[in-house]
Amino acid sequence: IINAVNVSMQDIAAGAAKLEKFKAQPLLVYCEAGTQAGNAVKTLRKLGYGKVHCLQGGLAAWRGEHLPVSTGK
Repeated sequence: IINAVNVSMQDIAAGAAKLEKFKAQPLLVYCEAGTQAGNAVKTLRKLGYGKVHCLQGGLAAWRGEHLPVSTGK
């Protein structure tokens, strides 16, 4: 997804330092199929991220709707 920040589950579980500057902003969390993003949302909420949402269906659903993506190359 354009302008997305890639953060691994390991980084989120370790405290999500990479996302700290976005703590007050709404965050959309997703994975490829939408199955693991829910765990990331729960962890982020425990860390105090109040505006965290999960992309239903994941990146596969996003692509299926022909929404913009970038490869980050």
